[in-house]
Amino acid sequence: MSTQNIVIIVLLAGAGLLWGWLNLHPDDSQTNTSSQSPDFTASELYTVSYDKLGNVQYRVYADSMKYYEKSQTSSFESPRILIYPGPQRPIWQIVSRTANAYKQNLVTFHKDVVIKNLSNDGYIQDLLTSLLHVNLTEQTMSTDQKVTVVGPQYDQIGIGMHGSLATEVVTLHRDINAVYHNEQN
Repeated sequence: MSTQNIVIIVLLAGAGLLWGWLNLHPDDSQTNTSSQSPDFTASELYTVSYDKLGNVQYRVYADSMKYYEKSQTSSFESPRILIYPGPQRPIWQIVSRTANAYKQNLVTFHKDVVIKNLSNDGYIQDLLTSLLHVNLTEQTMSTDQKVTVVGPQYDQIGIGMHGSLATEVVTLHRDINAVYHNEQN
């Protein structure tokens, strides 16, 4: 092998390693919305999303919202979302201190997240966690953080959770502990 061939191979390998490293570590200026100026802001936000048949899918309330066109993300302060799995009335209310929405269907709620079941006959009354991912299109929610499930006569605590907003089924993943309350009249 000639020296020229070795130099070309080394340059190609170096370029491939640099390309792979850059793809694994994106530029912070592209992903960090806090350093960008928002393209749109709103205060005392209220918005409604409808499905193709004109039924309400969800309602969003927030103290403030900032939208970033380049990354197609929105950040919310004190968000509250009402989710309508069916056309009649909302089943879930999710509140937190902050939230980020990606392309209007993936929402991540941060800090003091409370998921309240609004149906009167629910086995689950509240879910409490510090972080929650919601897919509004698939009507699913998940977290890898600690979750407290509050029911009519029980409390459960576990790590990690996946749930369906449509079927009202929630599964805790691991380290599950439960306390059942025997209320006597």
